[in-house]
Amino acid sequence: MEEWVRRLREAGLGPAVIPLLETARALGFVAAQALLLGQPLLTGLVDAATVQGAADWLEDPQQIAQALERLEGEKDLL
Repeated sequence: MEEWVRRLREAGLGPAVIPLLETARALGFVAAQALLLGQPLLTGLVDAATVQGAADWLEDPQQIAQALERLEGEKDLL
């Protein structure tokens, strides 16, 4: 998770991702299942371990909340 938050910060996408994470907090399990369902289609773009890691992350509301805290803290600093 730290790596993803760092990449979002470096790309300047932190503030834009916050609403998406708010939605993911509510629909994380459904999003994770959709991601796993689409895994065969994503294989050419990303490796299976990355897709599985993203799905695991989406299924854990605490990790989403931690990412939101870090990104919102960054937004307050701007």
